[in-house]
Amino acid sequence: AAPRLALRRARLLRTATWGELGPDAQALRRVADELACGDARGVTLLDLRSAEEYSKDAGALPLALPVARETPSSEQFAAVPAADGASEASSLHRVNVSLLERERYERGLFGQLPLRDKGKVLYMKVFGGRNELRDWFIERINAGGLPQLYELLLATAAPEFGVALRTVTAHLEAERAVVFFCKAGKDRTGLIAALLLLCLGASEDEVVADYALSDSDETVAGLGGVEKEAPGLDMNIFSRAPASAMESTVVHLRERYGGHEVYLDSIGFGDEWRARLRAVLAA
Repeated sequence: AAPRLALRRARLLRTATWGELGPDAQALRRVADELACGDARGVTLLDLRSAEEYSKDAGALPLALPVARETPSSEQFAAVPAADGASEASSLHRVNVSLLERERYERGLFGQLPLRDKGKVLYMKVFGGRNELRDWFIERINAGGLPQLYELLLATAAPEFGVALRTVTAHLEAERAVVFFCKAGKDRTGLIAALLLLCLGASEDEVVADYALSDSDETVAGLGGVEKEAPGLDMNIFSRAPASAMESTVVHLRERYGGHEVYLDSIGFGDEWRARLRAVLAA
């Protein structure tokens, strides 16, 4: 495990999507303005949402600064923008790395089903109605809850998690501040935060406690557009961030992958990248 680090003044900020913040968006604007105009060479917005989610919220970015949209492939991390002049140095740069796509999530869920249930799904797809198949999947999504969602995210978006973590590291090395967010700021954002904290030497208990700070019954994650065609989702489950969900996830990382470091190795965030992250954040 990584040694615990004393960290420099924070240049990492996690939040919900700007459109969900309401009056708090103004406070976040002041924080981001301070980061951009202070010792950071600009602010990178690492947007973990799908293109569908972004299209609903594109006008809600509260900063009156130019925003560049960039979607890196799973084989590279987003290029760091130049900062050669005063106007460049204070720029806001948006990087989109979607961690939750509806079709990818549904394929992952189907892949977990026992053979008998796969046959049932195929039968309903051919002979049943669309609503019957949807309701069958929603029942299983609700039954699996947040632990299943997080396990599927880690599996089906593994390359994208690697891209996101390398983007954070590279942009911090370029002396930029990084704000990372999804919709509710707890699921995709919570997993990225958990992996970053584990890299920096936090204990599993500390990771769980940090995640549980986002527990709320007021904001519902976008689920990458899944909820649009899934009105039966149990929002009492998916609007919360209970400690038990992250406890289950850290156990899953150990039992399924052999630990978080093995998982990080597999997604392209190996020893060298983790050392770079620790170096750029260590006091």
